Amino acid sequence: MTKINLEQADAKVLDFLTMLLEEKGMGTLPDNLVADMLMDLFTRFQNFLLLSVMKELDEKTLAKFNELIGEGGDLDKSFAFFEDNVPNMEKIVTRTMEEFARVYLGE
Repeated sequence: MTKINLEQADAKVLDFLTMLLEEKGMGTLPDNLVADMLMDLFTRFQNFLLLSVMKELDEKTLAKFNELIGEGGDLDKSFAFFEDNVPNMEKIVTRTMEEFARVYLGE
């Protein structure tokens, strides 16, 4: 699996995850601990988003995606595939962020 580089991660997602940590009361912890927690949360969100998008794929697109995965596609390739092949990706990301927040915050 690809190591996550938070410097290359989407700023919108990082801001969202940082807000979640602050809402959980974790924002006042030492910076290095917050960074580790953010990396962990980012990984969890990516996996959550991956599953959410896969649920939205039609059979033809899912078959193409399975081919990509069979060829050894990583997360970067997966999300690039989604950007190119899922017309409502922005809505899915927004909805997934809302759902992830409810789950993470226990609401």
